[in-house]
Amino acid sequence: MLPEKSVAIVGVGGMFPNSPTLDRFWDNIVANVNTSRQPPKGRWLLSAEDVFDPQVGLADKVYSKKGCFLDDEIDTRLIPGLDIDADFLDKLDPMFRLLLRVGEQTLSSVTAEKIDRSRAGIIIGNLASRARNLHSWQETTLGAPL
Repeated sequence: MLPEKSVAIVGVGGMFPNSPTLDRFWDNIVANVNTSRQPPKGRWLLSAEDVFDPQVGLADKVYSKKGCFLDDEIDTRLIPGLDIDADFLDKLDPMFRLLLRVGEQTLSSVTAEKIDRSRAGIIIGNLASRARNLHSWQETTLGAPL
């Protein structure tokens, strides 16, 4: 790769099921920990029992009663390192609070003394289902579950 096209990763962050830190994530991988579980109470509009069918591909059904969920016990109204009003954060969709939390985690992991911000960028990845607050908006607005 040519020097002018080089890429340097100077910070990394992430939050995964049963892994609020990257160290815990790697510990779970090394220990072969299965982080799937039943949906936390209130996470799905319907109970896992109501939507479960072992046959793959049925409309409006799931073929597993488990999924990989981020823990709700993390207080997303407080993001260490960011001076953002807690009431404002509380009104944001959880996906945006997650982005801010992991973004701050990533920035705080940067060890370079000086970064030329004009040459810096960020890559954001999200592997998740629809944003949780979309369900309540849809129910209120359209009157039926997605």
